[in-house]
Amino acid sequence: MARRTREIQIAEEGRDKGKVYLITEMSAFDTENWCMDVINAIVRNVDRETLALILPVFYSYLNNLNEKPLTEEEALELLKTQADESAINIEQSAQALGINFFLMFFQLPNRELKELAMPLLSCCKHFTSYEGKVTDDILNNPLYCEEPSTFSILKKAAFGLHTDFFVNAVKRTLPSLTAQTSEK
Repeated sequence: MARRTREIQIAEEGRDKGKVYLITEMSAFDTENWCMDVINAIVRNVDRETLALILPVFYSYLNNLNEKPLTEEEALELLKTQADESAINIEQSAQALGINFFLMFFQLPNRELKELAMPLLSCCKHFTSYEGKVTDDILNNPLYCEEPSTFSILKKAAFGLHTDFFVNAVKRTLPSLTAQTSEK
């Protein structure tokens, strides 16, 4: 199966307006390593209250990685940070957690953010629409991106392409966990 891609056309006024970029997801191995680095950076840098918002995301992700899954009690303990477990709307909760994860990533200390954003930018290529072909990585030629805001747009789009599985994992995990919580 081919890696997923996303085309981004810059709509903002400026030197990059109308340019098209192709973002191709990293390999599963590289995505896994990158995500673990991101999770570790976020956990090191957020306060307890903020961390409580995203624990279900980390639980669902880490539970898939662990040879020994978390126990039911451990999983339920993670959900006790929610004010009213029985009223959780799974779709909204998953989206909210995804948004919080996104915001926490872009609020990392500058040095860590730069280091973690470089793999995202390396997935971005300039697309010459009139020739119908992909050119070099944007990092290889400064003319491919002439506006600083273009880099931000591309980082955000690449981040979404590489982390949407978190939201999907939460959607799969929360229904069974909230049902268990409601029964207790």
